[in-house]
Amino acid sequence: MKRWLSLMLIFILALGLCVPALAAEELTGPDAPLPAEEETVPEPPEEAVPEVPEAAAAELSEETVMEAPEEAAPAEDEPMTIASGTCGAGVTWDLTGTTLTISGSGEMRDYPAGDSVTTAPWSGLSITTVVINDGVTKIGSYAFTRCTRLSGVRIPSTVTNIGEGAFAQCRGLTSVSLPPNLQTIGASAFMECLTLRSISIPNTVTSVGHDAFAYCYALATASLSSRVRSIPQRVFAKCRNLVSVTIPGTVTSIGDSAFEGCEKLGSITIPGTVTSIGASAFRGCASLRSVTIPASVQTLGGYSFADCTSLSSVTIVSASTAAENTAFENTPWRESQGSFVIENGYLVAYQGPGGSVTIPSTVTEIGGYAFADRTDVTSVTVPSSVRRIDDRAFISCGLQRVIISSGVTAIGSEAFLSCASLARVTIPSTVTAIGDRAFFGCRALERVTIPEGVKTIGAGCFRACVALTTAIVPSTVTSIGEYAFAECRGLEDLVINGAVFTYGDDELANTVTVYGNGTGTARQYAADMGVRYAEGWSGEPEEPDVPDEPAEIQPPTGGTGWRYVPETGDYYYFKDYVRKGDYWVGFADGASAWANNWYYADATGKLLTGLQYLDDLKGGKAWYMLQTTDYHGEIGKMLTGWQWTYSDKGEGYFSPKYGSQGMCTWNQAWGSYNASTGLWGDGLAHRGS
Repeated sequence: MKRWLSLMLIFILALGLCVPALAAEELTGPDAPLPAEEETVPEPPEEAVPEVPEAAAAELSEETVMEAPEEAAPAEDEPMTIASGTCGAGVTWDLTGTTLTISGSGEMRDYPAGDSVTTAPWSGLSITTVVINDGVTKIGSYAFTRCTRLSGVRIPSTVTNIGEGAFAQCRGLTSVSLPPNLQTIGASAFMECLTLRSISIPNTVTSVGHDAFAYCYALATASLSSRVRSIPQRVFAKCRNLVSVTIPGTVTSIGDSAFEGCEKLGSITIPGTVTSIGASAFRGCASLRSVTIPASVQTLGGYSFADCTSLSSVTIVSASTAAENTAFENTPWRESQGSFVIENGYLVAYQGPGGSVTIPSTVTEIGGYAFADRTDVTSVTVPSSVRRIDDRAFISCGLQRVIISSGVTAIGSEAFLSCASLARVTIPSTVTAIGDRAFFGCRALERVTIPEGVKTIGAGCFRACVALTTAIVPSTVTSIGEYAFAECRGLEDLVINGAVFTYGDDELANTVTVYGNGTGTARQYAADMGVRYAEGWSGEPEEPDVPDEPAEIQPPTGGTGWRYVPETGDYYYFKDYVRKGDYWVGFADGASAWANNWYYADATGKLLTGLQYLDDLKGGKAWYMLQTTDYHGEIGKMLTGWQWTYSDKGEGYFSPKYGSQGMCTWNQAWGSYNASTGLWGDGLAHRGS
């Protein structure tokens, strides 16, 4: 009996020792559930110790009980396998310690982003190292997103594709070696890898996704593949420590905001293969000092180099490069250009005073947005040197009148869109095409004569010109776009004599009469539009609008120098003035070339006052401070000494000996202006006397 009880107790104790071991084995199986966010595997619950009857215990004390063998403890240098599973057809994963190993052949599975947190099976586990073994061909989308402790990764040469967001927000990743056969880097692949210091993209890569390296604050150098054809939007945006980047000669486009906010990018070479630079592409590159836009570039997007606060030298090689007027906003280069920002005959922007503006004869093309939103500009005269008015050149401008001289051949799409006050426009016979919506919403336009020579009138060209009563279309027109005269509720006479043209749908007011001369398409056009047709229009031809000549102002009796003219409300100079480019230079009796009583006027002879950046008589440009009040009859007199400039440049010193030099900061610390570079504070210019 005693022997039987002893055997039973041994069996019970042995069973108690086996249960925890079995439980531990189940937790390490391939189908084991993943632990929660804790980094250690939870301990199995303690087993209840079986109670032993006192009599049996007494018997056990007399017998020798066989002890269960001890389990071998794992060696300290052999980390425990925490979890494992599959992550693609033929691809498995295994997490041992803090090292995640991906093995097998083929592509890893893509995982959804899940509010920027990866939904991969290892999500939430502590991973410091990722080892991807040979045979794996793709790293799945969002596979390692927000593995914030990840500091090292091995990518084999078999990987050709890194998926979207694969390593995004891996903020401990300081370096990564991309494999030599890589072809595609997905969008946001390394976004917000805050400690990543450098990246070299192998020449096998043909595609890099948008935001691929955005917000990599520590990234200092980057080299792109020579097979990349386009640099996508925001690819290096906000890489504020990026000092240098190599753009290969295969790139044809630079996307929006591609390098925006790269504050330390001191230089950039744009290859001659690039045809477009997107909006804000280099905006806020505060260390960039100079840039050359090659002749291959056709479009320069809005704000593409805006807020580059050190950019003082810009070279636009070709006059055919269309640069939006905000392309160089808030840069020293633009501020140094005076009223007209012109490069190779291309008018980038107008930043002068409002009122009537005569564009200089050096301009051959008026760029997109050059006068955009300038509600204070009321009249513009386009000289005969101009060949083209680009898309949206005068959009939402305050124009009341515009005179386009002979020489212009094309008026771009939306060129005068929403110029609500525009009442008169003169279109020359040299124009052959008027773009889509060119005069859309010009609500004050009452009459328009399109001259012989124009062939195409774009879609919606005069749409919503609600005050338009008469429109004369030439016999040379071959195409009238759809809705060209829609919503012109005041239109009465639409004269189309002899033209043979195609047309789209339109919504002509029921007050319209289409006039023809018995030939051409006018009769059929009227029938299709559902309006009246007639012949023999008897209206009066419109008198041509011509540029105003500068007023011939007679000086007051016995007057010299600048004098107020009540008839115009302006000041003019009446003695010893000379023409200097687009303005006049005058001086009083006995003045020497660098005396302190110089005066300046615009092209009409009207006095300039305040801070001006003008040609000096030595052929360069310099700042001048001209008196703004009529103090003792000396309005417009060139001031010397310390003067408040009423600008963001603060207070400055203007020298009678050198015209003007020595601008100072708000705290009156000495600085100087270098007219050749457009920079303040470089110590190269005279400081005055």
